[in-house]
Amino acid sequence: MNVSLDTLKEAVSIKENIAKLEVRLHKILAYDGDNPWFIALQSKTAIKKGRRKMSKAARALIAAAQKARWAKVKGTVVAAEKAVVKSVVVAEKAVVKSVKKGISAAGRARIAAAQKLRWSKVKKAAPTPAVVKAAKKGKRRLSAAGRAKIIAAQKKRWAAKKK
Repeated sequence: MNVSLDTLKEAVSIKENIAKLEVRLHKILAYDGDNPWFIALQSKTAIKKGRRKMSKAARALIAAAQKARWAKVKGTVVAAEKAVVKSVVVAEKAVVKSVKKGISAAGRARIAAAQKLRWSKVKKAAPTPAVVKAAKKGKRRLSAAGRAKIIAAQKKRWAAKKK
Protein backbone atom coordinates (compact mmCIF):
# COMPACT_ATOMS: atom_id res chain seq x y z
CA MET A 1 0.00 0.00 0.00
CA ASN A 2 1.51 3.28 -1.08
CA VAL A 3 0.16 6.22 0.97
CA SER A 4 1.34 9.69 0.16
CA LEU A 5 1.78 12.54 2.59
CA ASP A 6 -1.13 14.46 1.02
CA THR A 7 -3.45 11.49 1.55
CA LEU A 8 -2.47 11.27 5.20
CA LYS A 9 -3.03 15.01 5.70
CA GLU A 10 -6.46 14.71 4.12
CA ALA A 11 -7.32 11.78 6.41
CA VAL A 12 -6.28 13.79 9.47
CA SER A 13 -8.38 16.78 8.42
CA ILE A 14 -11.41 14.54 7.86
CA LYS A 15 -10.94 13.02 11.31
CA GLU A 16 -10.78 16.51 12.86
CA ASN A 17 -13.95 17.54 11.00
CA ILE A 18 -15.75 14.49 12.33
CA ALA A 19 -14.74 15.39 15.89
CA LYS A 20 -15.98 18.97 15.41
CA LEU A 21 -19.28 17.73 13.96
CA GLU A 22 -19.78 15.40 16.93
CA VAL A 23 -19.30 18.33 19.31
CA ARG A 24 -21.85 20.39 17.34
CA LEU A 25 -24.29 17.46 17.39
CA HIS A 26 -23.98 17.24 21.16
CA LYS A 27 -24.74 20.97 21.48
CA ILE A 28 -27.69 20.87 19.05
CA LEU A 29 -29.43 17.99 20.75
CA ALA A 30 -28.68 19.44 24.21
CA TYR A 31 -27.52 16.19 25.63
CA ASP A 32 -28.35 15.50 29.21
CA GLY A 33 -28.39 12.39 31.33
CA ASP A 34 -32.02 11.51 30.46
CA ASN A 35 -31.67 11.63 26.68
CA PRO A 36 -31.48 8.07 25.28
CA TRP A 37 -29.36 9.22 22.33
CA PHE A 38 -26.83 10.69 24.71
CA ILE A 39 -26.73 7.52 26.78
CA ALA A 40 -26.19 5.43 23.64
CA LEU A 41 -23.37 7.68 22.44
CA GLN A 42 -21.71 7.75 25.85
CA SER A 43 -21.76 3.98 26.21
CA LYS A 44 -20.42 3.57 22.69
CA THR A 45 -17.52 5.96 23.23
CA ALA A 46 -16.81 4.83 26.78
CA ILE A 47 -16.04 1.27 25.79
CA LYS A 48 -12.34 0.84 25.39
CA LYS A 49 -11.13 -2.29 23.75
CA GLY A 50 -7.91 -3.72 25.10
CA ARG A 51 -5.28 -5.37 23.00
CA ARG A 52 -6.24 -8.78 21.80
CA LYS A 53 -3.80 -11.49 22.67
CA MET A 54 -2.60 -13.83 20.00
CA SER A 55 -1.17 -17.24 20.77
CA LYS A 56 2.44 -18.03 19.99
CA ALA A 57 1.29 -20.68 17.56
CA ALA A 58 -0.84 -18.21 15.61
CA ARG A 59 1.98 -15.68 15.55
CA ALA A 60 4.38 -18.33 14.28
CA LEU A 61 1.99 -19.34 11.52
CA ILE A 62 1.50 -15.74 10.44
CA ALA A 63 5.26 -15.13 10.42
CA ALA A 64 5.88 -18.27 8.39
CA ALA A 65 3.18 -17.37 5.90
CA GLN A 66 4.76 -13.94 5.44
CA LYS A 67 8.20 -15.50 4.97
CA ALA A 68 6.72 -17.86 2.41
CA ARG A 69 5.16 -14.93 0.52
CA TRP A 70 8.47 -13.10 0.48
CA ALA A 71 10.26 -16.24 -0.66
CA LYS A 72 7.79 -16.58 -3.54
CA VAL A 73 8.37 -12.95 -4.53
CA LYS A 74 12.11 -13.47 -4.43
CA GLY A 75 11.77 -16.72 -6.36
CA THR A 76 13.03 -19.13 -3.73
CA VAL A 77 10.22 -21.66 -3.43
CA VAL A 78 12.31 -24.06 -1.34
CA ALA A 79 12.79 -21.36 1.32
CA ALA A 80 9.05 -20.77 1.31
CA GLU A 81 8.33 -24.43 1.92
CA LYS A 82 10.93 -24.57 4.69
CA ALA A 83 9.36 -21.52 6.35
CA VAL A 84 5.93 -23.12 6.32
CA VAL A 85 7.25 -26.40 7.74
CA LYS A 86 9.19 -24.54 10.41
CA SER A 87 6.12 -22.52 11.37
CA VAL A 88 4.02 -25.63 11.77
CA VAL A 89 6.67 -27.16 14.05
CA VAL A 90 6.91 -23.96 16.11
CA ALA A 91 3.12 -23.76 16.32
CA GLU A 92 2.87 -27.34 17.53
CA LYS A 93 5.53 -26.71 20.17
CA ALA A 94 3.71 -23.58 21.34
CA VAL A 95 0.45 -25.50 21.65
CA VAL A 96 2.16 -28.27 23.60
CA LYS A 97 3.76 -25.70 25.94
CA SER A 98 0.45 -23.92 26.51
CA VAL A 99 -1.29 -27.11 27.67
CA LYS A 100 -1.01 -27.27 31.42
CA LYS A 101 -0.47 -30.58 33.10
CA GLY A 102 -2.68 -31.03 36.10
CA ILE A 103 -0.98 -33.95 37.80
CA SER A 104 2.46 -35.50 37.83
CA ALA A 105 3.23 -38.95 36.49
CA ALA A 106 3.88 -40.21 40.03
CA GLY A 107 0.54 -38.85 41.20
CA ARG A 108 -1.24 -40.47 38.28
CA ALA A 109 0.47 -43.79 39.09
CA ARG A 110 -0.61 -43.54 42.75
CA ILE A 111 -4.21 -42.90 41.73
CA ALA A 112 -4.16 -45.83 39.31
CA ALA A 113 -2.71 -48.12 41.98
CA ALA A 114 -5.31 -47.04 44.54
CA GLN A 115 -8.07 -47.62 41.99
CA LYS A 116 -6.73 -51.11 41.24
CA LEU A 117 -6.68 -51.82 44.98
CA ARG A 118 -10.30 -50.69 45.31
CA TRP A 119 -11.38 -52.81 42.35
CA SER A 120 -9.60 -55.85 43.73
CA LYS A 121 -11.56 -55.41 46.97
CA VAL A 122 -14.80 -55.12 45.02
CA LYS A 123 -13.99 -58.23 43.01
CA LYS A 124 -12.89 -59.99 46.24
CA ALA A 125 -9.57 -60.88 44.72
CA ALA A 126 -6.28 -60.53 46.51
CA PRO A 127 -4.36 -57.52 45.21
CA THR A 128 -0.81 -57.99 44.06
CA PRO A 129 1.91 -56.76 46.45
CA ALA A 130 3.08 -54.22 43.87
CA VAL A 131 -0.38 -52.64 43.76
CA VAL A 132 -0.60 -52.47 47.56
CA LYS A 133 2.85 -50.89 47.82
CA ALA A 134 2.08 -48.29 45.13
CA ALA A 135 -1.29 -47.43 46.66
CA LYS A 136 0.14 -46.71 50.10
CA LYS A 137 0.85 -43.07 50.45
CA GLY A 138 3.95 -42.11 52.34
CA LYS A 139 3.22 -40.47 55.67
CA ARG A 140 4.22 -36.84 55.75
CA ARG A 141 6.43 -35.98 58.67
CA LEU A 142 7.22 -32.65 60.24
CA SER A 143 10.85 -31.85 60.97
CA ALA A 144 11.96 -30.97 64.48
CA ALA A 145 12.78 -27.42 63.39
CA GLY A 146 9.33 -27.01 61.84
CA ARG A 147 7.66 -28.38 64.97
CA ALA A 148 9.70 -25.96 67.13
CA LYS A 149 8.62 -22.99 64.97
CA ILE A 150 4.95 -23.97 65.27
CA ILE A 151 5.21 -24.36 69.05
CA ALA A 152 6.96 -20.99 69.41
CA ALA A 153 4.31 -19.27 67.29
CA GLN A 154 1.50 -20.91 69.31
CA LYS A 155 3.07 -19.81 72.61
CA LYS A 156 3.37 -16.28 71.24
CA ARG A 157 -0.33 -16.26 70.33
CA TRP A 158 -1.31 -17.57 73.75
CA ALA A 159 0.80 -14.92 75.45
CA ALA A 160 -0.86 -12.22 73.33
CA LYS A 161 -4.34 -13.52 74.29
CA LYS A 162 -3.52 -13.50 78.00
CA LYS A 163 -2.59 -9.82 77.93
